[in-house]
Amino acid sequence: MLAVVAGGVWFYSIRKTNELLDIGVDDHLHCAMGRTPKAERAEGLGTQFAPMLEPVVDAAGADYSVVSAHRCNVSGRTYFHIIMQRGQTPVSVILTPRGEQEIFPRTLSSRLHEGIRDGFSVAGFQSGAHLGYIVSALPGNQNGELAARLAPVIDRYTKP
Repeated sequence: MLAVVAGGVWFYSIRKTNELLDIGVDDHLHCAMGRTPKAERAEGLGTQFAPMLEPVVDAAGADYSVVSAHRCNVSGRTYFHIIMQRGQTPVSVILTPRGEQEIFPRTLSSRLHEGIRDGFSVAGFQSGAHLGYIVSALPGNQNGELAARLAPVIDRYTKP
């Protein structure tokens, strides 16, 4: 019986994590990969998140440059999106308000939840009332290392 319960919890955890990671990949596909018309973007991150831009870029490191920082709406959801580039690879740093049921399953090893979705490396995390994502075509370990550097910076701007 214990094995059945453990298997059910594991299955739910994987499914829930993948659903939440898909939220970040959806925005990356629409904004960073050019599927959202510029008319649907509001330039800038707004007064709440504009101060976060420079610290995020600094934490990313010299290999990354900013392409865009904007607010956008994809499928009825608001995103605060910084698009950086490492070489020719676009990298998305994304925040979106978290819904009541949008909670990553707890893990013992890390607050980052990582995976491959639609061919992209994605790391997701909760930060205050927001979900945060780092999405790119970088190898998973590089994307995860970047997320580990950026998540604490993002926390400073999303937690009271």
